[in-house]
Amino acid sequence: MTIAVATDSYKTAEKLAASAGHANVSDYIEALIDEAETLAAIRDGLADLDAGRVRPLRAVFEEIAAADGFQLED
Repeated sequence: MTIAVATDSYKTAEKLAASAGHANVSDYIEALIDEAETLAAIRDGLADLDAGRVRPLRAVFEEIAAADGFQLED
């Protein structure tokens, strides 16, 4: 995808990208998107925890083991 950006805005983006250690603006934007997606996933997980939509890990492992025909060791 191509997005038209004013020259002065692009120069600012290049400075931000360089200061964040990225080789170019595209890499910087991709990193920002990845970070935003990670933060959204964490927020979703915390909301699930607050709403009680979680299960103990041991119970999940036991269910998977039983479906595959074996038992977990203690």
